Amino acid sequence: MHLSLTYAREARDVAREINDERLASEATLLLVEAYRRSDKWMPAEDWANVAQSELVHLPYPYLDAILQRNLASFISRRRDPSKGERLFQQTEEAFRSMNATYQVAVTVFEHGESLVRRGEYPAAHERFREAAKQFRDMGAQLDAERAESEVQRAAEQLAAWQIPPSPSINLIPPDVAPLITQILSAASGRERILRELMFAAKSALAADSAAIFAADDDGQLYAQATIDLNERGRERAAKAVAQHLAKKDRGAAATSTEGGALGLSSSAVAARDALDEFCRTLAPRRNGGAFVLYLHAPAPLSDRRREILDALTGCVRVALQMIDLRTDIKRAKPFNAMALPSAAGLFPNIIATSFAMRDVLSRMERLKESDATVLVLGESGTGKEVIARALHEESHRRDKVFLPFNCTAAPRELVESQLFGHRRGTFTGAVNDQRGIIRAAEGGTLFLDEIGDLSPEVQPKLLRFLQGSEIMPLGEAPLKVNVRVIAATNRDLELDTREGRFREDLFYRLNTFVIKVPPLRERPEDIPLLASYYFEEMCRRNNRQLSGITPEAMSYLLSYHWPGNVRQLRSEIERIVVFAEDGQSVGAESLSSDILRAAAAPSPVRFHLDFSEPIDFKKLMLDIERQLLTEAVTRQSGNMTRAAGLLGLSRQTLNYKLRRFDIAHTAMDGFGDTEH
Repeated sequence: MHLSLTYAREARDVAREINDERLASEATLLLVEAYRRSDKWMPAEDWANVAQSELVHLPYPYLDAILQRNLASFISRRRDPSKGERLFQQTEEAFRSMNATYQVAVTVFEHGESLVRRGEYPAAHERFREAAKQFRDMGAQLDAERAESEVQRAAEQLAAWQIPPSPSINLIPPDVAPLITQILSAASGRERILRELMFAAKSALAADSAAIFAADDDGQLYAQATIDLNERGRERAAKAVAQHLAKKDRGAAATSTEGGALGLSSSAVAARDALDEFCRTLAPRRNGGAFVLYLHAPAPLSDRRREILDALTGCVRVALQMIDLRTDIKRAKPFNAMALPSAAGLFPNIIATSFAMRDVLSRMERLKESDATVLVLGESGTGKEVIARALHEESHRRDKVFLPFNCTAAPRELVESQLFGHRRGTFTGAVNDQRGIIRAAEGGTLFLDEIGDLSPEVQPKLLRFLQGSEIMPLGEAPLKVNVRVIAATNRDLELDTREGRFREDLFYRLNTFVIKVPPLRERPEDIPLLASYYFEEMCRRNNRQLSGITPEAMSYLLSYHWPGNVRQLRSEIERIVVFAEDGQSVGAESLSSDILRAAAAPSPVRFHLDFSEPIDFKKLMLDIERQLLTEAVTRQSGNMTRAAGLLGLSRQTLNYKLRRFDIAHTAMDGFGDTEH
């Protein structure tokens, strides 16, 4: 193993010397697998992070899938077995889409190894058997023998671990299941689920009429919904519900035994009419009182129909409790307030507590289950891919592949082939068939990063794909695909469209559902959270024992404007962790010189109030406005579009104000050619 590690390192060094990025990434992945096979998990994870950073801008889905398989092993072993299971499944699907049968078998085998480490021997036994069959079918004899030996080992453990199945207990009658499904499908709101229960109970029990009543603490009754009840029937129902609630309050026994919040009664009026009226208390109301189901049936309930009614009302009680719990959670801590990676939030990989991120998370919540194309806008380093991956992880496509593709990573003349694929011989150099990135993402999500830099020749074909889910690979007939697209860019696509650099029809197709990720300087409340999270991550990754970040250092981080956004903050935290001494806190002296210089420089926007003489308020406001304009243009190095965005103005308004104060040329001295 030591020799293989040496060869892999040497291969990586040679590849880097000759600038062969693919070969360097392959060597890095060999190092990952070699360390993992020798049970050296920490260096294996470190090299996996290196591979991940190298592959992020490279269009090689095959290598991405190999990396994902290793990440699945890491995550299954230490952190999140369920997420690891999903990653194994996604990796297997990715290799199947590429027709890489050997790698499919290897993925199945390594999934079995992961299950053995967790003690799940029955599932591991099945996976090893599947891997052995696949290896045999393709003639990989040595791999097949290895898989069969693991089948034998898992079988030996199986006898000790396998537990006889418990006898089946049917809590819900089978014929009631469709009715319960119908009710629970409306579980998005209290009113809807109560109405669905009323319809289902009336149908299942062949009742003449039904109603849902809301009772308050003062004994007042309100009919929430009714079926086939006239005015007289409504009065009779209200009387029966009032009697039912009165018996509950007195603790008296009803016609059948009452337990917990469940009551069953038969009224005197019903007896005279040879009809039976049945009431069930469903759940307490949030502001006091209770909800009660009323049924008017032509005969007493049989044991079978009472069983059906119990099943329906029991499931509805649970659903109502879940709705109340969800409401309480939203009121106590909104879903977009703060979702740390260790917390069970809606988007656990997004760290945010600022108001600036509320709109982002609100839009993500609405779009996560949709298949609509989403455009993510934001400066470089704001985490656009994190947003895209979070949307995928919370969508119904979560078990399929998430495939990122950087539109600037491949040469312009090869982007079309990389995206849509080609047949062998369709152009010079096409020596093999290429499925293309889009087909590799079948059933999953395709993330198109830097879409604003996509060449004009490819834009019409991308538009056709987005509009009709249809692609035309070079040398092939049109094909239908099932892929969700999330695009991202840091460019001003509207400006590019006006100036002819981006197709107008493609812009309007992408600009339907937009998520704008604010830069870090606009959400300083998130800096302590992000810094603390990255600090713990880097300490764990580098095996460091540090006490934390001092308040002084944190104040410096808060005051810095972070032109590189979250990516720059992460790099800064990694640097100070690597250079810090174990057992010590990280102070301001450990921060980079850029941050210290920015903190030491006085704020350009300042004014002094002298109350010894009258204050010219208009002149003071004009002076502050002049300083704000100068500072914004200076910070953005003369880029008028960004300066206008920083001030929340349109570009035309900014130009007018600069001319008004005669500071347009002064503020831009030293910046050379700028955007006008």
